[in-house]
Amino acid sequence: MGTAGHVDMIFWDRHIRDVRHAPYDAVVVGSGFGGAVTARRFAEAGMRVLILERGPWWGEGAPADRTRAFPRGFTALPRLLRSVRDARRGPSRERWFRPDGLFEWHRFAALDVFTGSGVGGGSLVYTNILEAPPPVFWSHFPPEITPDVMVSAF
Repeated sequence: MGTAGHVDMIFWDRHIRDVRHAPYDAVVVGSGFGGAVTARRFAEAGMRVLILERGPWWGEGAPADRTRAFPRGFTALPRLLRSVRDARRGPSRERWFRPDGLFEWHRFAALDVFTGSGVGGGSLVYTNILEAPPPVFWSHFPPEITPDVMVSAF
């Protein structure tokens, strides 16, 4: 590991103009699973890293003006939904509900995807739901990777 670098997080909605001429070695978009690890590795290599994040912090431990309490109960549902994008037929259409909502719902012809919007990205909505793929899925992997070998991962 190299000399420790530095990581700044800028929230897209507020301060993006403040960093136009800042001396960063890398810019990482999003703080989810991939973004957080990437930013850390760059910083461990001694780089100055900027993370761009568009969503709020959910829960505790963040600046008060950026933190949202997690809505609870049935009446909280409308406050959870940021937007719905429908691309099932024709051009994609998007409907916004709450700019600081947690979930985004992307609807495609054969797939619906719920994503998290906030510091932590998909890790905010990942709930250990991992469905086993059909056996034919594994035919595209090396022969050592079979449905029987992978069954314990699901």
